Amino acid sequence: MPPRADPVRLARNHLVTPAPKARLVDVVRDLCAVQAQLLSAAELALSARVKDLTQADVRIALWERRSLVRAWTVRGTIHVVPADDLPLWSAAIRASRYWESPEWLARSDRTVRDAVAVFDTITDALDGKTLTRQEIADAVAARVGPRLRPKIASLWGELLAPVTYMGRLCFGPMRGPNVTFVRADQWVRSWRDVAPDEAWSELVRRFLRTYGPAPLEGIAGWFGLDPARARALLASLGSDVVDHGEGWVLRGDRRAVPVTRRSVRLLPQYDAYVMGTRPRERIVPDAVRARIRTFRRGRWEGAAGVPLLLVDGIVAGVWDRRARHGRIAITVEPVLRLTARQRLLLAAEARRVGRFLGRDADLEIGPIGTDALS
Repeated sequence: MPPRADPVRLARNHLVTPAPKARLVDVVRDLCAVQAQLLSAAELALSARVKDLTQADVRIALWERRSLVRAWTVRGTIHVVPADDLPLWSAAIRASRYWESPEWLARSDRTVRDAVAVFDTITDALDGKTLTRQEIADAVAARVGPRLRPKIASLWGELLAPVTYMGRLCFGPMRGPNVTFVRADQWVRSWRDVAPDEAWSELVRRFLRTYGPAPLEGIAGWFGLDPARARALLASLGSDVVDHGEGWVLRGDRRAVPVTRRSVRLLPQYDAYVMGTRPRERIVPDAVRARIRTFRRGRWEGAAGVPLLLVDGIVAGVWDRRARHGRIAITVEPVLRLTARQRLLLAAEARRVGRFLGRDADLEIGPIGTDALS
């Protein structure tokens, strides 16, 4: 069966008609979190969905208004979520208490008592403060010894992520090239404790509303769960969810297909629309998949891990960007043939990326060379 985009999913991802800037936080909520291991990728994902958004707008929302927050959430990965939703995400994930499992303790070379001491030290060090990884490592070393410095400094956050799930930590504003961390329950202005069952119910409903019909593997993949756990969560929703044949949906939520305007979007790596569509063959034709396998991280991560050209909800190629003489050079390599109209929309999309980054953009359509830089 040839790829076929779901126009409802595309519209609910705000990839047909961009939302007004005032709805930035609502867009993040609709997407059920935006992956932000690379903050620049999260910013670009939002700029494709919010009209006239700039990098400054995103950073003001994160660091000044605190209406968005950056933290570890699902899949053990950093995401941007609405600040008032962080208690929801923390409650859902901490229910597993994976940091008390024999596997995690063995991997971290810790006992439960040791781990609690580390987590408490991190929490105490952050009380009323904004600290870098190195400063947190110094605080932990002073109390429990220097052996854990490398794990504290690790970009994978193996000893910091659990503190997020306890509701005690999230990212603070950048300090030069260094990330910082703050107490989540102090940074988020209206923290409220949420029961894990309530949290999971709400998050799964949100996911299905935007990405349904979603197969079990899609739900499990998004939340980083094993299929049995995902199936149990669906069962807990009872008659509120139904298997639509192609996947699970909220009962009564599949509205009439909207009239879809033609859309061309330049999506960053780890974009929510791509991450939330399973199986990916629904939107990635064979010819494009073959090119993705030879492009950057596509060999290991597939379509999720590379910047993609999206045409009417179907992945049609790859793209890259690089700074050049004070401008942004955007090179797009379509694998599928573009019409004249689609090329005009692509030119407008390149200008949109340039405006978001605060520079004029030069669009080049053709093969991407091996010297291209992200």
